[in-house]
Amino acid sequence: MGPKVRFYTDEHVAEAVTHGLRQRGVDGLTVGDAGMLGATDVEQLAWARSESRVRFTQDPDFLACMGRVFSTLASFTRLRAPR
Repeated sequence: MGPKVRFYTDEHVAEAVTHGLRQRGVDGLTVGDAGMLGATDVEQLAWARSESRVRFTQDPDFLACMGRVFSTLASFTRLRAPR
């Protein structure tokens, strides 16, 4: 079995989500845990990458912003839950 995915959730994700992940044995870290409250999207993504974490966000503007900034450095997937 390979390495486990390590998540980093930002201000747009309820802390209850990260708490639920942790209860299920997932390595989840909140923006508050990381001391990154108020950081820009670029700063948050750079921090997550430096810590080998997957950034988990529900920010509707994130993909548009990051596509312009990191178009050759990262891959982004947008998942939508059915309503």
